[in-house]
Amino acid sequence: MLSDVNTDGAAVDGAKDRNQNSWRNMAWWVGNEDPLRLRIFESAFTLVFVLMLGFNFTEWRDWLTPEALHLTHEEAKALGYPPPFPRMPAWMVPGFAVVILSATIGIVLNRWRRLSLITMAIIAIYVQGVDYLSTSAQNKLAIAVFVLLASAPGYRKDPVTGQMTACLAPVRVIQATLLIEYWAAGWTKSFGEGAWLKHADSLQLVIQGFHRTDLAAWFLRTMPPMFWTVGQFSTLVFEMGAPVWFTWKRTRWVAIASGFLLHLGIALMMKNLIFFSAQMWSFYPLFITPEEWRKLGRWCEERFWRRRSGKTESNHDS
Repeated sequence: MLSDVNTDGAAVDGAKDRNQNSWRNMAWWVGNEDPLRLRIFESAFTLVFVLMLGFNFTEWRDWLTPEALHLTHEEAKALGYPPPFPRMPAWMVPGFAVVILSATIGIVLNRWRRLSLITMAIIAIYVQGVDYLSTSAQNKLAIAVFVLLASAPGYRKDPVTGQMTACLAPVRVIQATLLIEYWAAGWTKSFGEGAWLKHADSLQLVIQGFHRTDLAAWFLRTMPPMFWTVGQFSTLVFEMGAPVWFTWKRTRWVAIASGFLLHLGIALMMKNLIFFSAQMWSFYPLFITPEEWRKLGRWCEERFWRRRSGKTESNHDS
Protein backbone atom coordinates (compact mmCIF):
# COMPACT_ATOMS: atom_id res chain seq x y z
CA MET A 1 0.00 0.00 0.00
CA LEU A 2 2.80 2.38 0.90
CA SER A 3 4.53 1.73 -2.41
CA ASP A 4 1.30 2.47 -4.25
CA VAL A 5 1.01 5.82 -2.46
CA ASN A 6 4.63 6.66 -3.32
CA THR A 7 4.04 5.72 -6.95
CA ASP A 8 0.92 7.85 -7.14
CA GLY A 9 2.74 10.78 -5.55
CA ALA A 10 5.60 10.49 -8.03
CA ALA A 11 3.13 10.43 -10.90
CA VAL A 12 1.41 13.56 -9.61
CA ASP A 13 4.75 15.35 -9.22
CA GLY A 14 5.74 14.33 -12.74
CA ALA A 15 2.46 15.66 -14.13
CA LYS A 16 2.98 18.94 -12.28
CA ASP A 17 6.50 19.25 -13.71
CA ARG A 18 5.23 18.61 -17.22
CA ASN A 19 2.49 21.20 -16.79
CA GLN A 20 4.98 23.74 -15.49
CA ASN A 21 7.29 23.07 -18.45
CA SER A 22 4.37 23.45 -20.85
CA TRP A 23 3.36 26.77 -19.31
CA ARG A 24 6.98 27.90 -19.33
CA ASN A 25 7.35 27.04 -23.02
CA MET A 26 4.08 28.79 -23.84
CA ALA A 27 5.14 31.86 -21.87
CA TRP A 28 8.37 31.99 -23.89
CA TRP A 29 6.23 32.43 -27.01
CA VAL A 30 3.19 34.41 -25.87
CA GLY A 31 4.05 35.66 -22.39
CA ASN A 32 4.66 39.27 -21.36
CA GLU A 33 7.90 41.13 -20.77
CA ASP A 34 9.35 44.60 -20.43
CA PRO A 35 8.53 46.35 -23.76
CA LEU A 36 11.94 48.04 -24.03
CA ARG A 37 13.45 45.95 -26.80
CA LEU A 38 10.25 45.97 -28.83
CA ARG A 39 10.11 49.77 -28.49
CA ILE A 40 13.71 50.08 -29.66
CA PHE A 41 13.09 47.77 -32.61
CA GLU A 42 9.91 49.40 -33.87
CA SER A 43 11.47 52.87 -33.58
CA ALA A 44 14.66 51.83 -35.39
CA PHE A 45 12.77 49.88 -38.06
CA THR A 46 10.44 52.81 -38.69
CA LEU A 47 13.28 55.33 -38.95
CA VAL A 48 15.11 53.15 -41.48
CA PHE A 49 11.93 52.78 -43.54
CA VAL A 50 11.35 56.54 -43.48
CA LEU A 51 14.95 57.21 -44.53
CA MET A 52 14.40 54.85 -47.45
CA LEU A 53 11.27 56.78 -48.41
CA GLY A 54 13.21 60.02 -48.00
CA PHE A 55 15.72 58.79 -50.57
CA ASN A 56 12.83 58.14 -52.98
CA PHE A 57 11.50 61.65 -52.30
CA THR A 58 14.58 63.07 -54.02
CA GLU A 59 12.83 62.05 -57.25
CA TRP A 60 9.27 62.49 -56.09
CA ARG A 61 7.85 63.48 -59.46
CA ASP A 62 9.02 60.26 -61.09
CA TRP A 63 8.07 58.23 -58.04
CA LEU A 64 4.60 59.41 -57.04
CA THR A 65 3.08 61.57 -59.76
CA PRO A 66 1.79 60.64 -63.23
CA GLU A 67 4.30 62.98 -64.88
CA ALA A 68 6.85 60.20 -65.49
CA LEU A 69 6.51 56.98 -67.45
CA HIS A 70 4.91 54.15 -65.46
CA LEU A 71 3.55 50.73 -66.16
CA THR A 72 0.04 50.60 -67.52
CA HIS A 73 -2.49 48.05 -66.28
CA GLU A 74 -1.82 45.87 -69.30
CA GLU A 75 1.96 46.03 -68.91
CA ALA A 76 1.74 45.24 -65.19
CA LYS A 77 -0.53 42.27 -65.92
CA ALA A 78 1.90 40.97 -68.56
CA LEU A 79 4.71 41.07 -65.99
CA GLY A 80 2.60 39.28 -63.38
CA TYR A 81 1.98 42.34 -61.19
CA PRO A 82 -1.40 43.47 -59.86
CA PRO A 83 -2.87 46.65 -61.35
CA PRO A 84 -0.81 49.68 -60.17
CA PHE A 85 -2.34 52.07 -57.67
CA PRO A 86 -3.36 55.53 -58.88
CA ARG A 87 -0.68 58.19 -58.57
CA MET A 88 -1.21 61.44 -56.76
CA PRO A 89 -1.12 64.95 -58.21
CA ALA A 90 1.89 67.08 -57.32
CA TRP A 91 -0.06 69.20 -54.83
CA MET A 92 -0.77 66.11 -52.68
CA VAL A 93 2.88 65.10 -52.27
CA PRO A 94 3.64 67.52 -49.37
CA GLY A 95 0.58 66.19 -47.54
CA PHE A 96 1.80 62.64 -48.11
CA ALA A 97 5.15 63.60 -46.58
CA VAL A 98 3.41 65.15 -43.56
CA VAL A 99 1.43 61.94 -43.00
CA ILE A 100 4.65 59.90 -43.11
CA LEU A 101 6.40 62.19 -40.62
CA SER A 102 3.37 62.27 -38.31
CA ALA A 103 3.14 58.48 -38.21
CA THR A 104 6.88 58.26 -37.59
CA ILE A 105 6.69 60.66 -34.65
CA GLY A 106 3.72 58.75 -33.25
CA ILE A 107 5.65 55.46 -33.32
CA VAL A 108 8.92 56.82 -31.94
CA LEU A 109 7.21 58.81 -29.15
CA ASN A 110 4.64 56.06 -28.48
CA ARG A 111 1.69 58.41 -29.04
CA TRP A 112 -1.33 57.02 -30.88
CA ARG A 113 0.91 54.02 -31.49
CA ARG A 114 -1.59 51.64 -33.10
CA LEU A 115 -3.03 54.32 -35.38
CA SER A 116 0.50 55.31 -36.39
CA LEU A 117 1.44 51.69 -37.14
CA ILE A 118 -1.72 51.20 -39.23
CA THR A 119 -0.93 54.42 -41.11
CA MET A 120 2.63 53.27 -41.77
CA ALA A 121 1.38 49.89 -43.00
CA ILE A 122 -0.99 51.64 -45.44
CA ILE A 123 1.88 53.86 -46.62
CA ALA A 124 4.09 50.80 -47.24
CA ILE A 125 1.27 49.09 -49.17
CA TYR A 126 0.69 52.21 -51.28
CA VAL A 127 4.41 52.56 -52.01
CA GLN A 128 4.45 48.92 -53.10
CA GLY A 129 1.44 49.30 -55.36
CA VAL A 130 2.24 52.65 -56.93
CA ASP A 131 5.42 51.36 -58.60
CA TYR A 132 6.18 47.65 -58.33
CA LEU A 133 9.38 47.93 -60.35
CA SER A 134 11.07 50.44 -58.03
CA THR A 135 10.22 48.70 -54.77
CA SER A 136 12.34 45.98 -53.22
CA ALA A 137 11.99 43.12 -50.79
CA GLN A 138 12.65 45.64 -48.03
CA ASN A 139 9.29 47.28 -48.68
CA LYS A 140 7.49 43.92 -48.62
CA LEU A 141 9.15 43.18 -45.29
CA ALA A 142 8.04 46.59 -44.01
CA ILE A 143 4.43 45.78 -44.91
CA ALA A 144 4.61 42.50 -43.00
CA VAL A 145 6.26 44.05 -39.93
CA PHE A 146 3.91 47.04 -39.67
CA VAL A 147 0.83 44.85 -40.13
CA LEU A 148 2.11 42.46 -37.45
CA LEU A 149 2.87 45.24 -34.97
CA ALA A 150 -0.45 46.97 -35.63
CA SER A 151 -2.45 43.78 -35.10
CA ALA A 152 -0.51 42.46 -32.10
CA PRO A 153 -1.60 43.19 -28.50
CA GLY A 154 -0.44 46.63 -27.40
CA TYR A 155 1.45 47.69 -24.32
CA ARG A 156 -0.42 47.34 -21.06
CA LYS A 157 0.20 47.83 -17.36
CA ASP A 158 0.69 44.72 -15.24
CA PRO A 159 -2.04 44.71 -12.55
CA VAL A 160 0.32 43.22 -9.95
CA THR A 161 3.58 45.12 -10.46
CA GLY A 162 2.21 48.23 -12.16
CA GLN A 163 4.97 47.97 -14.79
CA MET A 164 4.33 48.32 -18.52
CA THR A 165 4.49 45.00 -20.38
CA ALA A 166 4.37 43.84 -23.99
CA CYS A 167 3.34 40.51 -25.50
CA LEU A 168 6.27 38.37 -26.61
CA ALA A 169 4.47 36.95 -29.66
CA PRO A 170 5.49 39.71 -32.14
CA VAL A 171 9.04 39.63 -30.77
CA ARG A 172 9.34 35.89 -31.42
CA VAL A 173 7.73 36.11 -34.86
CA ILE A 174 10.04 38.92 -35.98
CA GLN A 175 13.09 37.16 -34.52
CA ALA A 176 12.14 34.00 -36.43
CA THR A 177 11.64 36.03 -39.60
CA LEU A 178 15.21 37.32 -39.52
CA LEU A 179 16.69 33.89 -38.77
CA ILE A 180 14.69 32.27 -41.58
CA GLU A 181 15.84 35.01 -43.96
CA TYR A 182 19.46 34.40 -43.07
CA TRP A 183 19.14 30.63 -43.34
CA ALA A 184 17.31 30.85 -46.67
CA ALA A 185 19.95 33.23 -48.04
CA GLY A 186 22.72 30.84 -47.01
CA TRP A 187 20.86 27.86 -48.49
CA THR A 188 20.32 29.66 -51.80
CA LYS A 189 23.97 30.68 -52.00
CA SER A 190 25.10 27.15 -51.19
CA PHE A 191 22.72 24.97 -53.19
CA GLY A 192 20.75 27.35 -55.40
CA GLU A 193 21.77 29.70 -58.17
CA GLY A 194 24.72 31.04 -56.20
CA ALA A 195 26.67 27.75 -56.12
CA TRP A 196 29.04 29.20 -53.56
CA LEU A 197 30.08 25.73 -52.43
CA LYS A 198 31.25 24.83 -55.92
CA HIS A 199 33.27 27.94 -56.73
CA ALA A 200 35.67 29.61 -54.32
CA ASP A 201 35.54 32.92 -56.20
CA SER A 202 31.74 33.40 -56.12
CA LEU A 203 31.86 36.33 -53.68
CA GLN A 204 34.57 38.02 -55.70
CA LEU A 205 32.41 37.76 -58.82
CA VAL A 206 29.39 39.18 -56.97
CA ILE A 207 31.37 42.19 -55.78
CA GLN A 208 32.45 42.84 -59.38
CA GLY A 209 28.80 43.31 -60.43
CA PHE A 210 26.93 46.53 -61.17
CA HIS A 211 26.51 47.25 -57.43
CA ARG A 212 30.29 47.71 -57.09
CA THR A 213 31.45 50.85 -55.27
CA ASP A 214 34.83 52.57 -55.56
CA LEU A 215 35.89 51.01 -52.26
CA ALA A 216 34.92 47.57 -53.57
CA ALA A 217 36.98 48.21 -56.72
CA TRP A 218 39.99 49.06 -54.56
CA PHE A 219 39.56 45.84 -52.55
CA LEU A 220 39.24 43.82 -55.77
CA ARG A 221 42.52 45.27 -57.06
CA THR A 222 44.36 44.95 -53.76
CA MET A 223 43.25 41.90 -51.79
CA PRO A 224 44.40 38.38 -52.69
CA PRO A 225 41.93 35.65 -53.75
CA MET A 226 42.19 34.01 -50.31
CA PHE A 227 40.63 37.12 -48.74
CA TRP A 228 37.47 36.65 -50.81
CA THR A 229 37.38 32.90 -50.27
CA VAL A 230 37.54 33.32 -46.49
CA GLY A 231 34.85 36.00 -46.63
CA GLN A 232 32.67 33.80 -48.82
CA PHE A 233 32.69 30.75 -46.57
CA SER A 234 32.48 32.87 -43.40
CA THR A 235 29.28 34.38 -44.81
CA LEU A 236 27.86 30.89 -45.43
CA VAL A 237 28.73 29.76 -41.90
CA PHE A 238 27.08 32.87 -40.47
CA GLU A 239 23.89 32.66 -42.55
CA MET A 240 23.33 28.91 -42.42
CA GLY A 241 24.06 28.82 -38.69
CA ALA A 242 22.14 31.98 -37.80
CA PRO A 243 19.27 30.08 -36.06
CA VAL A 244 21.89 28.69 -33.68
CA TRP A 245 24.26 31.65 -33.39
CA PHE A 246 21.49 34.14 -32.48
CA THR A 247 19.61 31.88 -30.05
CA TRP A 248 22.50 30.25 -28.17
CA LYS A 249 23.50 32.46 -25.27
CA ARG A 250 27.22 31.82 -25.70
CA THR A 251 27.28 32.94 -29.34
CA ARG A 252 24.53 35.57 -29.39
CA TRP A 253 26.76 38.62 -28.96
CA VAL A 254 29.31 37.23 -31.41
CA ALA A 255 26.47 36.74 -33.93
CA ILE A 256 25.29 40.33 -33.46
CA ALA A 257 28.83 41.68 -33.95
CA SER A 258 29.42 39.41 -36.97
CA GLY A 259 26.12 40.44 -38.55
CA PHE A 260 26.95 44.10 -38.03
CA LEU A 261 30.30 43.66 -39.79
CA LEU A 262 28.74 41.62 -42.61
CA HIS A 263 26.15 44.28 -43.39
CA LEU A 264 28.70 47.05 -42.97
CA GLY A 265 30.72 45.37 -45.70
CA ILE A 266 27.61 45.11 -47.89
CA ALA A 267 26.81 48.80 -47.32
CA LEU A 268 30.34 49.91 -48.18
CA MET A 269 30.98 47.63 -51.15
CA MET A 270 27.57 47.46 -52.84
CA LYS A 271 25.98 50.66 -54.10
CA ASN A 272 22.54 51.70 -52.78
CA LEU A 273 22.31 48.78 -50.34
CA ILE A 274 22.85 50.89 -47.22
CA PHE A 275 19.11 50.75 -46.48
CA PHE A 276 19.11 46.96 -46.72
CA SER A 277 21.95 46.79 -44.20
CA ALA A 278 20.29 49.30 -41.90
CA GLN A 279 17.02 47.37 -42.02
CA MET A 280 18.84 44.17 -41.00
CA TRP A 281 20.61 46.03 -38.19
CA SER A 282 17.28 47.26 -36.87
CA PHE A 283 16.30 43.65 -36.06
CA TYR A 284 19.26 43.11 -33.75
CA PRO A 285 17.85 44.96 -30.70
CA LEU A 286 15.27 42.16 -30.42
CA PHE A 287 18.06 39.71 -29.59
CA ILE A 288 19.19 41.79 -26.60
CA THR A 289 17.02 41.24 -23.55
CA PRO A 290 15.38 44.18 -21.73
CA GLU A 291 17.61 43.48 -18.71
CA GLU A 292 20.71 43.70 -20.90
CA TRP A 293 19.46 46.93 -22.48
CA ARG A 294 18.92 48.50 -19.06
CA LYS A 295 22.31 47.29 -17.87
CA LEU A 296 23.88 48.82 -20.98
CA GLY A 297 22.00 52.07 -20.29
CA ARG A 298 23.30 52.21 -16.72
CA TRP A 299 26.83 51.55 -17.92
CA CYS A 300 26.62 54.35 -20.50
CA GLU A 301 25.17 56.70 -17.89
CA GLU A 302 27.96 55.98 -15.43
CA ARG A 303 30.66 56.03 -18.08
CA PHE A 304 29.69 59.16 -19.98
CA TRP A 305 26.89 61.20 -18.42
CA ARG A 306 28.03 61.15 -14.79
CA ARG A 307 31.67 61.61 -15.74
CA ARG A 308 30.78 64.63 -17.89
CA SER A 309 28.55 65.99 -15.14
CA GLY A 310 31.40 65.60 -12.64
CA LYS A 311 33.80 67.47 -14.90
CA THR A 312 31.27 70.27 -15.38
CA GLU A 313 30.75 70.63 -11.63
CA SER A 314 34.51 70.67 -10.98
CA ASN A 315 34.97 73.37 -13.62
CA HIS A 316 32.25 75.47 -11.97
CA ASP A 317 33.88 75.00 -8.53
CA SER A 318 37.25 76.07 -9.83
